[in-house]
Amino acid sequence: MLTALIFLSLLLMLFYLLLIVTGYRYLWAARELIVPIAAEPSGAPFVSIIVPARNEEDMIERCVTSLVQQNYSSFEVIVVNDNSTDRTGEILADLARRFPSLRVIHGQPLPVGWCGKPFALHQGRAHVGRVTGAAGHWLLFTDADTWHHPQMLSSVITFAQSRNVEMLSLMTDQEIVTFWEKVLQPIAIHFLVRFFPFDRVNDPDDPLAIANGQFILIQRDAYDRLGGHERVKGEVVEDLELARVAKRARVRFMVADGRALVKTRMYTGLRDAWQGWTKVAYTHRGMTLGKLAGGVLLTALLGLAPLALLLTAFVSRVPLFMAASAALFLVYCYHWAKINHILRVPVVYALTNPLGTALMIGMMLTSAVQVLSGRGVMWKGRRYGRMRHNP
Repeated sequence: MLTALIFLSLLLMLFYLLLIVTGYRYLWAARELIVPIAAEPSGAPFVSIIVPARNEEDMIERCVTSLVQQNYSSFEVIVVNDNSTDRTGEILADLARRFPSLRVIHGQPLPVGWCGKPFALHQGRAHVGRVTGAAGHWLLFTDADTWHHPQMLSSVITFAQSRNVEMLSLMTDQEIVTFWEKVLQPIAIHFLVRFFPFDRVNDPDDPLAIANGQFILIQRDAYDRLGGHERVKGEVVEDLELARVAKRARVRFMVADGRALVKTRMYTGLRDAWQGWTKVAYTHRGMTLGKLAGGVLLTALLGLAPLALLLTAFVSRVPLFMAASAALFLVYCYHWAKINHILRVPVVYALTNPLGTALMIGMMLTSAVQVLSGRGVMWKGRRYGRMRHNP
């Protein structure tokens, strides 16, 4: 048994050394995928920006203000107040008085078979061009917890036109502020970019697909051709499924690095993060118990085993085991310190990685139990299971 534990310590240490030696370029997009800040292109097409907002009283003013003040000549901003129960509606009414170009839509009650965000975006699309008379050649779906650089529209339209794409999703700059955000977000972001590398996602012949629902720019004709958000109406993780639908339909699709243009504050504390990651862990299409079990075991092996082996070794007082496990833990901490540094999180938070890993496993298991028991996951006051009403 002891020999096996020493061997496991050495094996994991070699694994982390391999990660360190191969570098962290996967956390950055290639230079050609970084969207640069650009001036408005000539003949700038009309863009309809649609923002779903449910209980976003802390974020909505910052988001909307950054959108209505874009340095771009032809656009409209439509915010769908999705039956908010906080001050979101009041704040939007005040913003509409300050910015006459802003259109606030009061969302309809959620129909059976729909998830909240797809239905809000579906309603927003239905109102495109109703007041301006100009139906956007491009549609931009962006979340209420985002902030946008004044040149965002000019930059993304220039980039999309130069790459001849019909659908562009940006990876945004993540604002990580509180203790629990610093514990959890680096782990989640790391695994996301590890399992969805840019080169594969952007390969039209590779079925691997993902989009970031915080920012999806798509040509109106392509969106309507796909069936819009009605096509993914029952998906809790609607951005992932929309990307899969788009790739299968051979829509010219790209994921790019937009961190210079868009910032996102996903969660503000442990409760938000728990509900947010629980919402997606077992609800997306294709997830099975087998995949969940594999994910839990892999996450535990990589995130919890180094500390568990270190503690076991010092209890055993076997010098070789103590040395191997200590070396593993140091390499493990160095790896996560590098990732935290890249994400602008203090490197000392590498020591909290076992805690973050345990929480992530808890979220995965909680999501599965809630969905399989029929209770469903809770998000923004609504409960969702894995609905399958989509064609």
